[in-house]
Amino acid sequence: MAKPRTNTTEVRVHVNSQVRVNVTVQVHAEQERVPLRFGQGNAKLNQAITTFSLPAGWTCPTAKNCLSKADRKTGILTDGPHVQFRCYAASMECRRPSVRRSRWHNLDLLRRCRSADEMAQLILDSLSPFAGYVRVHDSGDFFSQDYFDAWVQVAQVRPKTTFYWYTKALTLWVRRRHLVGDGYEPGAVPNIVPTASLGGAHDYLIREHRLRSTRVVFSESEANDLGLAVDHDDSHAMTHGANFALLLHGQQPAGSEAARAARALRDAGFYGYGKSNRVPLTVV
Repeated sequence: MAKPRTNTTEVRVHVNSQVRVNVTVQVHAEQERVPLRFGQGNAKLNQAITTFSLPAGWTCPTAKNCLSKADRKTGILTDGPHVQFRCYAASMECRRPSVRRSRWHNLDLLRRCRSADEMAQLILDSLSPFAGYVRVHDSGDFFSQDYFDAWVQVAQVRPKTTFYWYTKALTLWVRRRHLVGDGYEPGAVPNIVPTASLGGAHDYLIREHRLRSTRVVFSESEANDLGLAVDHDDSHAMTHGANFALLLHGQQPAGSEAARAARALRDAGFYGYGKSNRVPLTVV
């Protein structure tokens, strides 16, 4: 078996002295950088889609209608004061400690970065160059302008990869609208596809800046009344185009309108998303 290859460094020391001199040379190897953690698909998405997640709620500074947080250590779930329907991603963190650890791992690494450039390099070092579609934030949201800009830089470096996201961080988007576009049409970085998620503190910016948006509906008939197609597999989200709807799913607060709607959906035969009822998606 071949011996593992090691890095070598040649050091030459010249000493002008008439007496004996002891010289000690210390060489410190650069520590290997810990990568971010990406996923492939989820209960709703095809395995060909790469996903990136952060802690739900904790990284969503403008969330309102869906604000929920799972405690980092205990997983105990807390709903925000204005919650109308519970964030599915937060519920997953509540139930699965491994999911919670993975998302906090990503946030901890990003917070150690001192600039957008450092964040972008960390993402590039961690993300497969062969990823075709990346859903930025299967959970979480853009928590700062530097972080938002980092993903824009990543998309510029990886033009063959489509980066798409839902976001309530609309002030960050508006500042870079010329780069990421409005969701209906691409911007200067055409492989970014953004969608505004209604139900945040800055919803007024959607109409003011003509941003493509989606909303959570409690039934298919509600979506029909609004004239919106329901996106069951992110096929709308990953392409520029019209506004659309997302169907409520996941555990909801007891006694809430959302809980009653979820029960009605189950009675009608919709039990959420999973491998057994995932809508097929062809990814080129």
